[in-house]
Amino acid sequence: MRLLVRGHGLAGEPRLRSAIAGLAGRGHRVAVVGADPEPGCESIAEREVAAGAWEGVIGAGAVTGIAALGRRAAVRAMVVAADAAVLARMGWADRMAWTSLTAFVLIDESDATAARDGAHGVPLEHFVLWPGGTPSEGPATTRPETEMVERAAERALARSLGPAPRAALFVDRDGTLIVEHGYLGDPAGVELLPGVAQALREARTAGHPVVVISNQAGVGRGRFSLADAYAVMAELRRRLRAAGVELDSVRFCPHAPEDGCHCRKPGTLLFERAAEDLQIHLPHSFMVGDKQLDAEAGRRAGMVGAIVASGYGGEEPGVPPLTPPALRSPDLLSAVRGFLAREEARVIG
Repeated sequence: MRLLVRGHGLAGEPRLRSAIAGLAGRGHRVAVVGADPEPGCESIAEREVAAGAWEGVIGAGAVTGIAALGRRAAVRAMVVAADAAVLARMGWADRMAWTSLTAFVLIDESDATAARDGAHGVPLEHFVLWPGGTPSEGPATTRPETEMVERAAERALARSLGPAPRAALFVDRDGTLIVEHGYLGDPAGVELLPGVAQALREARTAGHPVVVISNQAGVGRGRFSLADAYAVMAELRRRLRAAGVELDSVRFCPHAPEDGCHCRKPGTLLFERAAEDLQIHLPHSFMVGDKQLDAEAGRRAGMVGAIVASGYGGEEPGVPPLTPPALRSPDLLSAVRGFLAREEARVIG
């Protein structure tokens, strides 16, 4: 995502500031207007804000100011950190500001009553509770507040396009988007495969969200840290952005196979969560990977699954062929063009 941040009001919002730094660390392009930038973020003046360069706006407190910055940048969505006092003093101008952009609001659990009973004009389903418990530690990329703000921004952007669900392109990472290196915990090892950027550009130009779903068992097995996994994903985002592609979402399972989690492919939990957040119609969507478990995950989620010849190419020692067999393509570009030619992709998307 390409996100603007209104700096005014951030001083009293340590969780939001941590999340903003985390978003930058996860590879999103983040620019702060009117305050010193968080680590990894750009700093720009309001007069330098260019329409078309940004997708959403983030801020705290004053809704009218945040929305005004968003309108100046011609964005469709905003995420606002608010509390009961902000909700209580909502006037007509604030309510107009809420409705001028698709808004998601971050509040404490203690302010849930004010969200439920107030005359603020924000639908209840657009409120998100900050993570409870003690303030988190560790790298900003791994903190729950970063995850919360990232998901809220994704939801706002998806809903700003309207209520209709869309067919999505789900893609594996290693061996499908980038060269397969086994357990990759170093961003320097990220190398896009030929034709990948073109394939993803064509999918997004046709109106389909692009979602990366990846198993990263190297975290669960102690080969590299969770922060390392986010750093590699961030480099992937940056490489694709340089090639003119913005990913709609990146989801990965950090668990080892023996952990038995439902988010690890061929489990479908990550697909289901992405579908809810991004308003995706899974039966008309498409999953592409280089392993049989990628295609099987797509099938279990109700999609068509395809295997590309790059990476493992579906040839995995000790793994029997899928029944029914998955579609096969020489590369991601061929797979995506096959997806775009399907009637399902034309019906929704």
